[in-house]
Amino acid sequence: MLGAQATRAKVVQANTLASMLFLNRGDHFEGVALPAEAQLAPAFAINVADLDGDGHEDVFLSQNFSPCA
Repeated sequence: MLGAQATRAKVVQANTLASMLFLNRGDHFEGVALPAEAQLAPAFAINVADLDGDGHEDVFLSQNFSPCA
């Protein structure tokens, strides 16, 4: 496939294939895998808001797509 360019190709490796949330901790990012339910289907929209009124931001994933006729 790469032909003569094969010698210039870089090798990359994936350490995880899980859908993840990355929390900005100021001096670093903390990766957190999403729950098993969120791994089953692609997310079409991601919203961040205090959805339950507890003073902490929540992440809401919209995973199903159903076009309206």
